Amino acid sequence: MIRAIAPGDMLELERRFMDETGTPAILLMERAATAVADALGDAKRVLFLCGSGGNGGDGIAAARLFAARGGDAVVWKIGSEESDIVKQQILMLKCYGASVLRITSAVPAPPPVDCVVDAMFGIGLSKPLTGAYADAVKRINAARPARVIAVDIPSGVDGATGSVCGQAITADETITFHRPKTGHYIYPGREHTGKLTVAPIGIPLSYGVSRTDPVLLEDGDIERLLPPRKPDTHKGDYGNAMIIAGGAGMAGAAALCARAAMRSGAGRVTVVCPSSIQPIVHQIIPEATAFHSDDDAECLAKLEGTTCAAVGPGLSGKKPRMLELLQGMDIPQVWDAGALNYLAEEGKSPHPRTIITPHMGEAGRLLNKPARELASDPIAAARQLNERTGAVALLKGSTTVITDGESVTLNINGSPAMAKGGMGDALAGVIAAMLAQGLAPYDAARVGAYLHGRAGSRAASALGERSVLASDVIDYL
Repeated sequence: MIRAIAPGDMLELERRFMDETGTPAILLMERAATAVADALGDAKRVLFLCGSGGNGGDGIAAARLFAARGGDAVVWKIGSEESDIVKQQILMLKCYGASVLRITSAVPAPPPVDCVVDAMFGIGLSKPLTGAYADAVKRINAARPARVIAVDIPSGVDGATGSVCGQAITADETITFHRPKTGHYIYPGREHTGKLTVAPIGIPLSYGVSRTDPVLLEDGDIERLLPPRKPDTHKGDYGNAMIIAGGAGMAGAAALCARAAMRSGAGRVTVVCPSSIQPIVHQIIPEATAFHSDDDAECLAKLEGTTCAAVGPGLSGKKPRMLELLQGMDIPQVWDAGALNYLAEEGKSPHPRTIITPHMGEAGRLLNKPARELASDPIAAARQLNERTGAVALLKGSTTVITDGESVTLNINGSPAMAKGGMGDALAGVIAAMLAQGLAPYDAARVGAYLHGRAGSRAASALGERSVLASDVIDYL
């Protein structure tokens, strides 16, 4: 499991660690600078763009270490202000014969170098770059004179949200310290970050860990969270997932959801759909049971023994009575697509043990806010969805955010190949299978998102990004 951290929490953690242990700030800076200098490899000449605060101090210290190893350090100090620690680092740098060019207005064209180190702004930046800083970003991004390494986070990227106000350095690699920051994983910051390397600076990884810190799952976590399948078991041991989905022209949505649930380990899958598409669903997924009923209450009564429900994929027409009855059923549920539209239109909330899986447009309708506004801070948006509905919120996107209101998981696996119709239907089925096998809603949502994304990546590797279908992703689960 990878534990990320918000920039404000990281700054507070550093302050607390230094206060409690007596560790001087310059020692942490030296360790950070060493990691940056090590990343330069066999570079002979390097341009260091350094700001006025701690990030600039890291860069100047890295320039000194690089010069001490025989490298040619070209140091540009951007901006007129200089903190005490930057002044101290400049004095030490000069002992190695390196000079510092102070730039407060126009930025010259970068000289021929093997690498550029961006140390202008760190994780605390939350406003657009201006003046010489903005000019430096334009110069480096336009010229791309060499490999670009960012210190902690590319200058211009918000360390909390990954948003870019105006412009930001596009790095080939980012060297961050102690733990990755949330902004590294959320677009567009994720794209600007390039390869992410996390370097230790002497703070124990267990120090200051909080349940509210965002996490990213890894393969080992999935093995731990998924219940083992014992040799002496039968289908009843792995739950019966009820899929309420489909409508005119939408048989595929119901079938994809059901097939994903079967492929992901549910013991039985029961599809409730309109009579017009029932034969089609049977043909696509014969392993599932499919039936219809004209009476919603009668339909649900037949399914009293189900373990969980997935409702909404391809659900067309008004189904308020069915959805109202589901709200009263004490089973874990996944609400997607048409079911989310019902929540938005009626101002309702689902059963407390529910997972909602909106994309940004659906989230905007649920919260009555522009999708663009929510996309600027998806972690905050997911928390708002949880507050609005009381459900575990899985906010779909290139970085998917899952929260139960306290804990947060970021899912970054997946592929552009998954920008196709039917992927959300498959995801709802995977999550339903996790619920059927006994996972709690929060774990079911994050494990389901991880497995779905991993399958998408595998399908893309085998078939190519343009060729993958939702049914292919299901085959790679």
